[in-house]
Amino acid sequence: DWLACRGLLSSIVLALEAATRTFGRSVRAVRVSYGLNGVIIPNPHAADFARFVRTNSPRLKPDHALTQWARASGSLVTFRHNAFVHVGAVSSIGNSGSRWNTACYELLYDWLEIHTEAFQIDSCGHDVISPCAPSPSKPRAASNPLPKRTPKTFTCDVALQDLPVYLASDRLKTCLASSLSGATKLKPKLFF
Repeated sequence: DWLACRGLLSSIVLALEAATRTFGRSVRAVRVSYGLNGVIIPNPHAADFARFVRTNSPRLKPDHALTQWARASGSLVTFRHNAFVHVGAVSSIGNSGSRWNTACYELLYDWLEIHTEAFQIDSCGHDVISPCAPSPSKPRAASNPLPKRTPKTFTCDVALQDLPVYLASDRLKTCLASSLSGATKLKPKLFF
């Protein structure tokens, strides 16, 4: 019940290259989407993760076991953008099928544990992975604060934090067009 986003393979290669360039072979997992389907675990670490799941089930579902395992090892790298889209109505961890799901290439932010799994836009806005290497430029301006995380329907607050973009979701294009049309009478032509 997951579909690959357009350009999936190039996104995975980009995520893995960035993670390897920054952390070398110490990377234990790279998140490119939600749930356990959205995580790449390099072969040298797969047996360790499998042992952790066996030891902790049925107390933890595999998706939640990944979060615990990553937190304990401190080595989960998150790609900036969602590379798969969930089209199913059933969740293995009990989420409602009626909640909105992040679209292709939206920021990996909502529905994830903020300090372990979510893309850290505040400290890694200059990169495609988080954690990341230090920014060569200025930090995020105070006039562009991080959005508040609250249960919600989809709004533009998180999507508009992800500029400039590597790839853009249709919802981001709509948010951008709406915010620009309020500032000017000219209708912008979007080229992404």
